[in-house]
This record gives sequence, C-alpha cells and structure tokens, in this order.
Amino acid sequence: MSKHKAKPARPAPTTLRGLLGGLWKWIRWVLAGAFGLLSVGAIALAYFAYYPRVFVDPPNAATNPAHPFAEPFMLTNIGSIPIYSVEVDCGPPVGIVGSFTTGPPDTTEPGEKVDMKARFKLNVFAVSELQPQERHPFVCSGFVPESTTTSLGRTSIVVQAFVLVRVHFKLFGFPKVFSNDFPFQGILGDDGAVHWNQTFLNEKK
Repeated sequence: MSKHKAKPARPAPTTLRGLLGGLWKWIRWVLAGAFGLLSVGAIALAYFAYYPRVFVDPPNAATNPAHPFAEPFMLTNIGSIPIYSVEVDCGPPVGIVGSFTTGPPDTTEPGEKVDMKARFKLNVFAVSELQPQERHPFVCSGFVPESTTTSLGRTSIVVQAFVLVRVHFKLFGFPKVFSNDFPFQGILGDDGAVHWNQTFLNEKK
C-alpha cells in the first residue's frame, strides 16, 4: 500500500491586477496631493495679484512751519484692479505741536493765556473710480493754524505735525468697504522746514 505525502500549500502569488491596483492608489494619492498644492498656490497667487491695494506717499517737498499741511500727499492704486467710491480723510487724530520762540519753549508763564485758532476739514478727496497705477495728489488742508499768540505777546512755531490719512474704497459690485490707514508725522528740521514721513502702516480688511 503506497503512501502519499500531502504537499504543503503554496502562498497564492500576487496577481498583476493586485499590483496595478496598489500602484494606482499610490499614484492617485500623489496626484491628489499635487493638485491640492497647485490649487492652494493658485489661490494665493490670485489673492496677492488681485487683492485691492492703495498707498499714500508723504509730501516730497518740505513745508512751511506756518502751514505744515500745505504740500500735497499722493494717493496711488497699487493693485491690479480698479477700485471705486474712493474717499480720503485726514484725521483724526490730526494736529500740531508748537514751541514758543521766546521764553520757556514748552510751558506758559504764570498767568499767561494762549489763544490759538485753526480751520479743520475732515474729508479732503473723493473720486468715483481709480484705475491701477493711477495717482492723485491731495492736500490735508483740514488743520491750518491761523494764529498762536499768548496774553504776553509771545508767538510759537510748529515743531511737529501729525495726521492719520484714511482711504476708503469699494470693489465693483461688492457692498464691502475697504479701509487703509496711513499715519504720518512731520518734524521741524534744522533747515527751518517741516519734513514728513510715514510712522507706521496698519491695513484693515
């Protein structure tokens, strides 16, 4: 009587279909990740390319301390799309800091009274549409010192001026109002003129 030994079962070979299926899943994961990265990059690029932007430059020329707001600021649409309903406000805060030309420069004498007059206007510029790279000068004439005298006959000179320039605008068909703030400061220089510079920038969406 012959005896037959049972052969051990061999593991089933991996089929070509299984290999292709696993490879395709891996390829799909790679393609999905690459597509996601490309989508995020495209959105970020579009955001930075087409997000509306404006900028305000301080006066190029030095200004007379008697009229520190007389020289024009410059508004520019630095974005890639037009903006609409553009309005520019100069302050508040807005004002000047003076120094007496005789006697104590920063304080009054006992019993001395200061008489100061000024003219103020908030909104200084408006335009219905501003194209990309279009520039417009405007003067922050809202604060013009007319006279600064004291009961003792002393006069003062402007040593510092400051103003917050705020730009409001809209996009075509959107009700949202965008606002950008540009604080500026003018300092009296050794040449006897007030020189303007931007102190900091705070953009509000």
